[in-house]
Parts: sequence; structure tokens; C-alpha cells
Amino acid sequence: MVYWIRKLAGIFAFFVFFMLLFADLSVLDSFEFNNLIISVIKAFVAASLFWFAGFIMGDIFLKGIITDIEHDEMNLIEGGMVQRLDMKKQDMVPGGAEMPFVEENTEVIKR
Repeated sequence: MVYWIRKLAGIFAFFVFFMLLFADLSVLDSFEFNNLIISVIKAFVAASLFWFAGFIMGDIFLKGIITDIEHDEMNLIEGGMVQRLDMKKQDMVPGGAEMPFVEENTEVIKR
């Protein structure tokens, strides 16, 4: 899921970078080197901010959609992301494999 969140945030930032770069260059009358540098810096900063915002929104959106999926037994048989999320949720339940109720105590015999 992290792969797709990063991918969507990257696409969003890439789109914003070129959209802002071309919009800023089209407004300028001259193509001086200083104007080009300022336009690239503006576009890079905006793309960075939009990447960060896209990463956060994608994380919330994708995890919200995936966790709201009704679990059907057929989905768990086929495998995939839904099965992995369901198994991870079951492991995190108290009493599960990762969070047991009782810890094994080993008695040490002193002589």
C-alpha cells in the first residue's frame, strides 16, 4: 500500500511541477536565465508541498477505502492486499500472535 501511496503522491507532484513551471514561464515576457531559475525553484517548492500533501491525503484515502471493505470469505481465499490487512489486524488483537495475554515465564532454579 505504501508503494501506491508514494506513486500517487509522485504523480501528483510531477503534474503540479510542470503545470506551475509552464504557467509561470508563459506569464513572463522574456526568457532570461534568472527568470527560468526562479520559475524552477517556485515549481520545485510547490511540487514538494503538493507531494507531502498528496502523500498524507493518499494515506488517509487509501487506508480508509481498504479498511471499509466488507470482508467476504471469498476475498480471503484469493489472497492479495485484503487478506494481508485482515491477517495483520488479527495479529494485532490482544491475545494474538504478536500480543499474547500471558508471557511465558521460565523458572530459574538456584542451587
